[in-house]
Amino acid sequence: MASENSCLQKIGLIVPGAFIPPTDGGQRVCFDLCLALAKRIRVICFSVHPQESLPELDLVPLFYRSRLKYIDISLIWPLVRQIRKHKLRFCIVNQPFFFFIAFLASKICGCKLITYAHNLEFRRTDGARLYFRPLIFLLELTAFHFSHKAFFISRQELNEARRVFRLPDSKCILVPHIAHKTHGVIKNEGRVGQPFTIIFFGNFSYPPNLNALINLLERFVPAFTRLLTFDCRILIFGKSIPETFKNGAVGKNLSIEFLGYVENPLDQLRYADVMINPVDEGGGVQTKIIETLAAGTTVVSARSGARGIDQELAPEKLLLVEDGDWAGFAKKVCDLHASGKTNLPTPVTFFSEYAERTITDRIVSSLTSDGR
Repeated sequence: MASENSCLQKIGLIVPGAFIPPTDGGQRVCFDLCLALAKRIRVICFSVHPQESLPELDLVPLFYRSRLKYIDISLIWPLVRQIRKHKLRFCIVNQPFFFFIAFLASKICGCKLITYAHNLEFRRTDGARLYFRPLIFLLELTAFHFSHKAFFISRQELNEARRVFRLPDSKCILVPHIAHKTHGVIKNEGRVGQPFTIIFFGNFSYPPNLNALINLLERFVPAFTRLLTFDCRILIFGKSIPETFKNGAVGKNLSIEFLGYVENPLDQLRYADVMINPVDEGGGVQTKIIETLAAGTTVVSARSGARGIDQELAPEKLLLVEDGDWAGFAKKVCDLHASGKTNLPTPVTFFSEYAERTITDRIVSSLTSDGR
């Protein structure tokens, strides 16, 4: 909670979709940011009715779950009443799709609106978004220019938005996904005689993740088994794994296991030898990479899948392979096993970039510097 001398005592967060508990990367970004800010200032969160309580937040269940809410102008006045009730000077809207309703409500109240763009949505090529690119571009252009500030999840997204949308430097703030460092894990402790463990996880209702899973099974695994000389298992977990995928063995050394949805995957992340990320499409930052590196586990990723994450912060923990080079991907994993370097710690430089205190300091200072 903020001190009495703080210029910023409270802030509103507008999250149109369900995110408590978080079940995918985008929800996790919002969830962690809410909790981090709530340690510094009072957070009033306007969202849908949560599936569980979260005492750290003042949660106001203002929206319904249908996507019609994004064009439902009747939501403006309930939001106006809540902003006035809590006397909010700043509100952050999560992603630009709800911008117009949030902007009109904030404008009526004299509240300054910040748009948190997790990714540049017009760059995505998955699903129907490809056909709606011009409309999404116009939406983002409008949202960023009319917002008081625009938060971006990576330096790459920030710099591209600044260039493409011609945004002033003073408007653009870097707010990456928060990395929570875990302690007390020794990678090889208790692992003698255990197979080398590879993990891949995500929300497989998201087409790039599902396509990556298919590529993993159809392209990576055949290339990997040709090189494999040690016992290994691949664990795959997350939402919406197709039921057609079954556990099984491939050759003498490899087993593949589907774990389904894992509510708290921290143990899987901490005790794996490597996380592979065969995602090579889409336009967003893969938060799974940040979470895995924070857990101390090495990541081997397709280059496009690591977009927005600076490899120089963890050069021996984040290993990149060119998109579509499945033989090179398999060799990189085998070379990692042979090197014995899976237990190297994630560097301090990585945690400095993604530290909770650094990120919340940047948010608070950016709003208090010109918010009086």
